[in-house]
Formats: sequence, C-alpha cells, structure tokens
Amino acid sequence: MADRSLEQRLRRLGAGWKAVLIFRGLLMWAGLSGLSCGAALLFTSIPLPIAVKLAIAALAAGVSLWSLWRWLIKPSLSDTSPLNVAKRVERAYPESDAVVVTAYQLGQGDEARKLGYSPLFLEMVRRRGEE
Repeated sequence: MADRSLEQRLRRLGAGWKAVLIFRGLLMWAGLSGLSCGAALLFTSIPLPIAVKLAIAALAAGVSLWSLWRWLIKPSLSDTSPLNVAKRVERAYPESDAVVVTAYQLGQGDEARKLGYSPLFLEMVRRRGEE
C-alpha cells in the first residue's frame, strides 16, 4: 500500500536524522571538551594557587558535561516518529501545503474510510504526499 511506503520512508528519514544529530553531537562534544580540557591543562601548568587550578579544572569539567548534555544526550532523545518527521518536512518545505502530514494521518488505519472520505481522494492525497 502507498501509505505504508510513506510511513517507511518517514521512519528511514527519522533514523537518518537521528544518526546525523548524534554524529554532530559527538563532534561538538569532543571539540568543546578537548578545547576546555586543553585550556585547563595550559592554565594549570602556570604557577597559580591551588584553588585557582581547582576552579579551572572544575570549569573545564562543567563545560564538558554541559556540552555532553546539550550536543549529545538531548538531541539523541528527540522525537523522530514518522508524524514528527512529517511535520519537520512541512516546516522545511511550506509550499507542500501540509500534504505530507495529511497523507500520513489519512494512511493510519481505516478511520478515514469510516469518516466517509472517498477512496479515490485518499489515494490522491497519499500519492501527493509521497512526492
């Protein structure tokens, strides 16, 4: 059925989107952690009071933990359900006139037929949504 292929395409797109978010998060976390730890090592090699060195190390650890949450954990928890992916596609391409979301929602179960929608109309919307 056409609605199943749309759902499968949205699921694959969501999985790819999540993989990109995680990969980008790993890069950002590694970069920020490396920068903050490198700066901390540089500053701790300078003769400073121990309290200042501990504060710099704590700041570097805080930056590393914050970037881990902000760039890796939070994006990996994002919703990549087919409906949410369809909504993101609609926001990215406003000229699509909400046809992807509509096609996905009409393809869920037999509720649309129970409500009296024409099978020809449903098929037309599904085809347009897959384009």
